[in-house]
Amino acid sequence: MKNFLLMLFIGLSIVSCGSDEEGDILSYIEENNLTGFLETPEGVYYKIDNPGDETMKPKIGEITIVHYKGYYTDGEEFDNSYKRGQPFTTELVNVIGGWRVGLPYYGEGGSGTIIIPPTLGYGDNPPSGIRENAILVFDIEILEVQ
Repeated sequence: MKNFLLMLFIGLSIVSCGSDEEGDILSYIEENNLTGFLETPEGVYYKIDNPGDETMKPKIGEITIVHYKGYYTDGEEFDNSYKRGQPFTTELVNVIGGWRVGLPYYGEGGSGTIIIPPTLGYGDNPPSGIRENAILVFDIEILEVQ
């Protein structure tokens, strides 16, 4: 019985964290009068400004070249490939979960915005310079899929 109650508490804690994250994302969207966002089953929100080439969407194992601006819901920027003058080249297996979920909604030449909950971002163990348990917003542009 004790183990059951412990597992129930842990399960409810996990569910309530997800609900808080979703609520925070929905509040951000509403407070900023953002429109056109859809939610994935995993809880990533995305908006497609330009769908790009429907036949050239990033898949696991493929190289994807992306330009992006990353910022928090308060607008503070934490990374920007445009400012570096160098797009980001990666395989989807090497990026945060929110990118693995969100990028395949865009084809080569596509662009839009992805809002990632902390559980699919960096969570409580972010790299230096990234806030812990932060909702991450990325304006992305898929330059090439190889």
